[in-house]
Amino acid sequence: MNAASATAFINRPREEVFAYLANFENLPAWAPEFAREVKVDNGQQKVVTPNGEIFMKIEADADLGVIDFYGGPTKEQMANFPVRVITAPNGSTAAILTIFQLPDVDDARFARQIEVLQQEVESLPDLIER
Repeated sequence: MNAASATAFINRPREEVFAYLANFENLPAWAPEFAREVKVDNGQQKVVTPNGEIFMKIEADADLGVIDFYGGPTKEQMANFPVRVITAPNGSTAAILTIFQLPDVDDARFARQIEVLQQEVESLPDLIER
C-alpha cells in the first residue's frame, strides 16, 4: 500500500486551524478538486465529487488535533483520510494531510491525487490566514 502526506504551515492558532478543517461546510473551499459541493441528505453528510456523490463522515478530536475524514460510495465502504493539526516548533500550526492509494486506484491516478493534495494543502495558509 502506498501513502502520501503533505504539510502546510499556517500562521494562525492551532484551535482556529483545527476548527476550519473540521468544519464540513469548509471542504469545498480548501478541497475544490474533490468536493464540488457538500450537503446533508436525510441526516447524512454527502460530498459531490467529480466522479459523483459519496457519503462523508468526520470524526474530530480537538484535544488531540486529529481529524479523520471518511468517504465512500456507501456508509459501509468508507476510506479514511486522516489529518493531524499540531503546533509547530516555530509557533505556527502544521496541518498534515494523508491519502492512501486505495486498491481500485492505479499508480497514474494516485500520482494525480498526490498532485491535487499538494495543491490543496498549499492553498490552506491563504484561506485560513485571511
